Parts: sequence; C-alpha cells; structure tokens
Amino acid sequence: MRTPHTLIPLTKFQQEALTGSMLGDGHLCINGKAINAHLTIGRSIKDKDYLEYEASIFNNLLAPACKDNVIITNYLDKTTSKIKKECNFRTRNNPSFTPIYNLWYKDKVKILPKDLQLSAVAVAHWIADDGSLAYNKLPYRFVLELSTHSFTQDECNLLAGLLQDRYNEEFLVRQKNRKGKKYFIIKVYDSACRAIFSDIDSVFKMNRKRIWDNPESRFYSDCPERQRSMTHDFQDRKNKLIEIIKAGEPITLINLAKELGYIYNDGRIEYTSMNKLLKLYFDQNTIYKEVDNYNNNT
Repeated sequence: MRTPHTLIPLTKFQQEALTGSMLGDGHLCINGKAINAHLTIGRSIKDKDYLEYEASIFNNLLAPACKDNVIITNYLDKTTSKIKKECNFRTRNNPSFTPIYNLWYKDKVKILPKDLQLSAVAVAHWIADDGSLAYNKLPYRFVLELSTHSFTQDECNLLAGLLQDRYNEEFLVRQKNRKGKKYFIIKVYDSACRAIFSDIDSVFKMNRKRIWDNPESRFYSDCPERQRSMTHDFQDRKNKLIEIIKAGEPITLINLAKELGYIYNDGRIEYTSMNKLLKLYFDQNTIYKEVDNYNNNT
C-alpha cells in the first residue's frame, strides 16, 4: 500500500505565481496511477536562469532530482535535425496541486478557470512567460502581445475582461493565422502597458524582458499625454487629409507629414503610415506627386 503524500500548503505567493505560470508555460500533470498532481515547466537552455528562478519559488516542493538544479536534457530538433539542449523542473506529486489541476484541466486539456483572479504576481509571471513587448516606433508608445494560443476565443475574451477590470484600460483580442490554424492573442497598447508595468514592477524579479527598465522607458509613473486609439487616430488623419485635398493647394510632403502628425521626434517622416493613408487617393488619381526645382516632393 502506498504511503499518501504529505500535504504541503502553497503560500500566497506560490499560488499567485502558479496562476501566472498556468496562463503561460506551466503544466500540471497527473501521470499513470498517481492520485495527486505535480507541476512541470520546460524551457530552452538559453532560459535556464529564468527557469531556475521559477524552480526556486517551489523549492520546498521540488522532486528529488531537482533539489540542486534544474534538469538538462538533449532533444532532436525535427526542423533542423540538430541535437539541442533544454531544461526543465518538476515538483513532487502533492495534494496541494490536485484541486488546482481540476480547475485548469478538462479531459487533460488546459482550460481557463471560471473563477480566475489576477494579481500583480500572476500578471508578472504571465508576461515573463508569454509576453512579447516592443516599442511601436514612437518613443512613447508600447505594444505588448500576450500569446494566448492555447485558449479559445471566449477564454481570451474573459482574460481581456479580467485585465480591463484590473487596470481600467482597453485590452484587445485579435485573431491570428499560422499554417492554416486560427488562434487568438491579446494586444495591449500605450497607457494600458504603462498601467501594467506600474502594477507589476515591484514584484517582477525575473531578469527577463525588462524593456521598460530602460531610463527612457520608465515614464509610467509620470505619464505623458495619453495617446488616442489607433482607429480614431487614423480616422482623424484621414479627415484632415480630405480637407487638405478639397483645398486644392500644392503642399510639400514634409509639410503634409507635419499636418497629419506623421513626423518622428528626430524630424524624419513616418513613410509607411503616410503611404498607407495616401494610397487610395493616388490610386483614384485624386492627388499626384511631383518634384520641384529644390528636390522637394510636392
């Protein structure tokens, strides 16, 4: 007869970190004849330091093989046919994980718990796992993409709603397609990014994806004027362009860019966005471009 596992209760921090990991790369498993679940997370060898940080959170629950370090193994990359290294850790089976497993899985498929609650710790670990953060050209606009591929559209909408309730900002669910498969992600822009960064900064201990740690980025505590939404911004610029076209007066490209707000801080024109706005009118022969004696585009 097997000796039952001793219950080791999860601390509040462990519970919240586990929520973030389950939204990202964490997996709870009940293997074979086991009656209790365990946590396992695997990563590329380049993320070994981050994985060791995650393992340290559950140090009192780690399986014996992981007591001193994470486990490093070799695997065959089917794309390149090369042997690569990966790392992982797992905890012992424990009654603390079993009710959480039952919330997150249905027929061994990960689902979103209906009573899910977000905290700063959970969001921090979620972003560290599945967040992709970048500047969107302009120095005061961030773009954060949360890769929620494993969740359904309804589940992504629920997650976006939880984020909106916590931060009072807009979180957008967007469809993507890859190799004929449809999935959904959550897109976060500008002030919503700053709201998240301000919330998680004190608990984000991972040496990972700290793009907002750059001196020029840490303006979430002293925010610049809020950006308008991209949809409204584009429509406003379109309306302004229509007024300029109706006036019928020649205008240099640089002055048009200034009128429409397509100028970077260093004075360069944002050509990609300009061309997108002007294309319809060029195609209709409503406007045309010429170069004057001073080599100015007009």
